[in-house]
Amino acid sequence: MKVEGILIDFDNTLYDYERCHQYALTAVYHNHFSKLDWDFESFVLQYNQAKRPLHATLHGQAASHNRLLYFQRLIEGFSKPQEHSYSLALECYHDYWSDFVQRIELFEDVIPWLKAMRKRGLKIVMVTDLTADVQFLKLKQLNLELLLDFVVTSEEAGCEKPHPFIFELALRKSGLQPDQVCMIGDSFDKDVMGAVNLGIPAFWLNQTHKTKSLPPQVIEIQNFKEMWDYLHE
Repeated sequence: MKVEGILIDFDNTLYDYERCHQYALTAVYHNHFSKLDWDFESFVLQYNQAKRPLHATLHGQAASHNRLLYFQRLIEGFSKPQEHSYSLALECYHDYWSDFVQRIELFEDVIPWLKAMRKRGLKIVMVTDLTADVQFLKLKQLNLELLLDFVVTSEEAGCEKPHPFIFELALRKSGLQPDQVCMIGDSFDKDVMGAVNLGIPAFWLNQTHKTKSLPPQVIEIQNFKEMWDYLHE
């Protein structure tokens, strides 16, 4: 496949998001909630119950992923008034992301592959949901800043994938057309089909071995090593 640019997802495409999330949530529990009468499973249940309505109400917006709002709702649900502390929510928020980035590691072959694509002169644009401050924090931790030309977050775009505008914004930044780029991502519905619906061919990074009927514009891969067969000269 000959392209002039690459649109690429971040979470669960370049690194294992779930591993980092579980580590960070465990750290927040031990730092702030283990003194309560909850075990870790109860804490996770309360966290998810606080998250669920916010995620639904703010669906399609970057704020739907805001951990500060999740912890705020969780703490507001306490039965004891003295526990209603917004400073505690802020501490949980900062602790969560601090511990998250401590555990973040790129998948194998990501760095050599990105460097090779840069050497070829391809423009690389990260297209990612979530807020800009959090995603920039991860980029800094992973030393990815010099390997990307642009970053588009759902906070900046005002919408999440698969909304066409977030992809269109990435194309505008790159100065390229849909048939000049490809999309790489782990989410079939958001990354892959969001791109395909705009005429952008896509690579589906299917590390969980899901079964899907693929349109002709989509190539399934399991890791970045397989990408060399398609985008490496």
